[in-house]
Amino acid sequence: MANIYIVRDRVKNFVLTSFFNDKTIGSKEGEEQVVFYISGAASEKERDDARLYTYKAVDNSVELWIQEKRYFPRLLVCALTFLVVYFFMSLVIRDPIPMLDELVGSTIATVAMWYYISKKDKKGPITNKKKLEIKREVGNAEFKELEGLSIIESYLDNLRSLENIDLSDRLLNVDNINLDELKFDDMDDSFISQLRTYFNQYVFTLKPEMKKYFNLVESIRLENKSDEALSSKLVQLDRDAKIDLPLLTLLIVLKEYRMKTSGFLD
Repeated sequence: MANIYIVRDRVKNFVLTSFFNDKTIGSKEGEEQVVFYISGAASEKERDDARLYTYKAVDNSVELWIQEKRYFPRLLVCALTFLVVYFFMSLVIRDPIPMLDELVGSTIATVAMWYYISKKDKKGPITNKKKLEIKREVGNAEFKELEGLSIIESYLDNLRSLENIDLSDRLLNVDNINLDELKFDDMDDSFISQLRTYFNQYVFTLKPEMKKYFNLVESIRLENKSDEALSSKLVQLDRDAKIDLPLLTLLIVLKEYRMKTSGFLD
């Protein structure tokens, strides 16, 4: 079962899926059933946008997979190309500067061969078949309501309603004001764990700067310390749109969240 979570936000809807940058996507046996989870009734536009985003994620992941799978054959062909062109130019073409022309010509031929094979692999029958198989499941996927998502959306909305100074101070334990607790009633930790994994991968891939400050904040909170200097830094970064402070806070809170039971989505 491949679960896709749609988190509604003031900024945009986040579509969180295991298909995002998944280099192992083509190695999985069989076709996984896909389910979209959303906090409430999904409009036609939300459904179309979620499917379209997932299709693009599938395309990208399958191409990453085939590039990884074909890396060594591609490397071997390019190495042979380099040698063939080098010796051809050495023996056939006479030039006043030995080796220089041969090295330049061989390098250009090798780079051209690398990109040619890469492009061919991305459009090959194996790649296209794998894309179509997964996209078929995405197109047939159900949209189901999941209460836990509305709790997360409400929490994120409350974070966005705070001034970034106040939010940053709460996050870094400045002035002894704590963040509100994130509460789930009768809900399993597997939901939180999976969604948190997808959320982190999505955010940290698109905004690597967020990963750096996530680790810094997490370390300080684990030690139950206060850091006013880092709080000020986060405020400035948020103002400069280099990080999304409410989203960073949500990821921290989700990481800290612990539950006693398991198997909610099994």
